[in-house]
Amino acid sequence: MESQNKSVIIVDAGNTRIKVAHFYNGQITDIVRFKKIQSSDFKNYVDKVDQPDIFVSSVLKEKDLLSFLGDFKKVLRFSHESKLPIHINYQTPETLGLDRLANAVAIQTLLPKGNKVAIDMGTCIKFDFVDEHGNYNGGSISPGLKMRYEALHHFTGKLPLLEYNAQKEFVGKNSSESIQSGVIFGIQGELNYFISSYLQGNQGLTFFVTGGDAKLFDFPLKNNIFADENLTLKGLYEIYLLNA
Repeated sequence: MESQNKSVIIVDAGNTRIKVAHFYNGQITDIVRFKKIQSSDFKNYVDKVDQPDIFVSSVLKEKDLLSFLGDFKKVLRFSHESKLPIHINYQTPETLGLDRLANAVAIQTLLPKGNKVAIDMGTCIKFDFVDEHGNYNGGSISPGLKMRYEALHHFTGKLPLLEYNAQKEFVGKNSSESIQSGVIFGIQGELNYFISSYLQGNQGLTFFVTGGDAKLFDFPLKNNIFADENLTLKGLYEIYLLNA
């Protein structure tokens, strides 16, 4: 496909940061993270690339996204009307997160024939299941690591706001230790349960793990779990190719 030989800038504007990747000949050559206010830095980044196409996936408010894009108004946007290489079996496809769709497309591209699940350990913890026929069948969403710490602090009167600490006790002896135990071992138990449950109902299942918090947790299987920190970006690139 001619589009594969072009320079493409993929913009993944998520809840906590804007991730920008440069693809050339179908491969990622560079990844940069921006804040929403860094529109001039984004312009300088794009200007260094030879007339790229720009493909944008965003959960930002429209005015914030346009402010970030600056002069680059003529961009291709990912939406629920975009063409996809998967069939959507979801009761409310218009509410389906674009990042979840991108992850589903990525794992379908990486493994066209088998059953597979994307596990995204970001702002939220998301499981998304694509079957061996390329049907996206849904998944689950739960609060991510940071969100759990913030919720315990925000919705209680006295619990402190904590961050991840690798030194944690299973039986907490004080409030801080108890929070660490509940949050970290709670997520670990959730991962173990979901992976086990998916394996019980689907033969030959492969898991693809992404997201910034994935490295903080153990996954019970080794042979059929693959980590790919750029899974969402790769999915967005495949969607760009279909819609360019």
